[in-house]
Amino acid sequence: MDSDGFNQLVTQKEDEIRHLKGEMSTLKSKIAKQELENFRIEQECHEKKREVSHIQDRIEQLDYQKQASLTEIEDRYKRGVEVARFKHQQKISDLRDCIAKEAQDIISEKQQQYEDRIQELMTSIDESKTNILEKENQIKRQRLEMEESYTLKFNQENQAILNSIEHLNQEKASIKQEISNSLVNVEKTNQEIVETQQDGLRFARVHDQLKSKYQGQSQEIDILQGKIQDKESQIEAIEENAKIREEDLKEINFGIKRMGSELVDQEYQRRVLHARLQDLKGNIRVFCRIRSVDSDLPLAPMETPDDELDDESKQELIVSKTPRQSLYGNSVTQVPSDSYYKFSFDKIFTTKVGNVEIFEELSQLIQTSLDGQNVCVFAYGQTGSGKTFTMSHPEDGMIPLSIKKIFDDIDELSQSGFTYKVTGQFLEIYNETIVDLLSSNNLKCEIKHDDEACITTVTNSTLIEIKSPLEATKLLEFANKKRSTASTMANERSSRSHSIFTMIIEGKNEKAKTSTRGILNLIDLAGSERLNVSKAEGERLKETQNINRSLSSLGDVIYSLGLQQQHRDTQHIPFRNSKLTYLLKHSLGGNSKTLMFVNISPLEKDLNETINSLRFAAKVNGTKLQNQPKNQVR
Repeated sequence: MDSDGFNQLVTQKEDEIRHLKGEMSTLKSKIAKQELENFRIEQECHEKKREVSHIQDRIEQLDYQKQASLTEIEDRYKRGVEVARFKHQQKISDLRDCIAKEAQDIISEKQQQYEDRIQELMTSIDESKTNILEKENQIKRQRLEMEESYTLKFNQENQAILNSIEHLNQEKASIKQEISNSLVNVEKTNQEIVETQQDGLRFARVHDQLKSKYQGQSQEIDILQGKIQDKESQIEAIEENAKIREEDLKEINFGIKRMGSELVDQEYQRRVLHARLQDLKGNIRVFCRIRSVDSDLPLAPMETPDDELDDESKQELIVSKTPRQSLYGNSVTQVPSDSYYKFSFDKIFTTKVGNVEIFEELSQLIQTSLDGQNVCVFAYGQTGSGKTFTMSHPEDGMIPLSIKKIFDDIDELSQSGFTYKVTGQFLEIYNETIVDLLSSNNLKCEIKHDDEACITTVTNSTLIEIKSPLEATKLLEFANKKRSTASTMANERSSRSHSIFTMIIEGKNEKAKTSTRGILNLIDLAGSERLNVSKAEGERLKETQNINRSLSSLGDVIYSLGLQQQHRDTQHIPFRNSKLTYLLKHSLGGNSKTLMFVNISPLEKDLNETINSLRFAAKVNGTKLQNQPKNQVR
């Protein structure tokens, strides 16, 4: 490197050193200022610490004062709360007494209004039903009389018109023949005149005679033509009269159709009123029937009701363990409470009431199945209590009378344009196995449900269309011969199975464009006696266990349906616990109607079983169901 380059480098480095010294001097000045600022900040920190210490002392003092104040306030609050609680309880007690009194008054008033309204409504429904029936009968009579009268009158007048037309046609043909003959005569006369004119004057006299004859015949022709015109006018008048008669007949037919439409409307109104009446009576009802006995065996003390109803429109039955004279010699309140039992049912039939009178109470439910709802009628009770007599007596059992009513009503409704198809099925549940009583084979039957359509089918079972009560009676006779029976200690020939006679009733009305589908289940349950009464052993023991299990399941299902509606939840309904309840899944609950006959024996030896049967029936009767769509039944 030369000297010039070196000198320049030295000069450059010296400049850099001076620059660095200047920056160091600036930094020292900044450091001094920063130290001074740090000192000032430390002084401020010490001052703030002294202030914080003073504030903490003040806070501790305030906390002490606060604690003292809170303690005093809590003491005052507790004393105030005690005083307020005492006053509040006193006010609540006074208010509760006042509200209870007002509520009792309101409940009594509303209950009386409700009972009066129910009575008025039932009276109105009965009157409306009576008026509708009377009006229907009157319209039917008028319709038949009008049809017969107008048909007879129309036929007579039509025949008279036809006879007149035929007579006039004959006269017309006769007149035309006379005219034709006259024309021939005139032609002959003209010919004679021509010939006579050719003969000259010697025939003048003959000509005058023929001319006179011709003039006379011309007058006769004019008279005959006048008659023809008169006859044609008469024919036109008769034809016009016939047209008028045809118009009258059209009006009569229109009136008949209108009356048919009115009958359909009245049938709809009757169904609405009937459904409302059945809803008021409840979807689950229990009738108690006391069997009549001819033996001299001792009877259990029972106090049967009169026609009076209690506050819930029910009748009361009292069964006592006390001897008869003691029960009736004292008022019920004087008899020890553990020696008698009270049961309330919708209807109680004493030993004097026959099947026909009982069916009058059932018949309204049978009408409900025709209107398109599902109905179950059960006969429950111990063996020998009269279940089969009530349900299946050949002459006046509930099943034969129900069949007769259904076909009688179908005949009556057919005049209003309704057509029905009735299909029958007869099943037996024996040891939890379904048996088809209408089939000669032993194929396995299984239950299938369509929960969307609420329709139940049984595979390999026989469905037979029933067209008359006679056909239904033959089916019952055939099925009853196959029903399982066995000998037990309770009854020498006891039914050991549940029998279910089902009628599927499908109706249509083309005029009203409506259709209905109702199911009527008539069920004779097996005997409900306990094992210690039936003394069953072996196969009979198994039968009794299955019977009691299925009967218990029936009570559980009905009770669960009531709870489901009461709590508005999705509570499980144990339909699958027995074949009986699973088969009747879509005929129990919802808007279906259920009626149970609890059949009891009045004999003293059957008292315990009678009380058990009444307890079961009371549990069923205590369940309240309200209408809901079928597809809500699970």
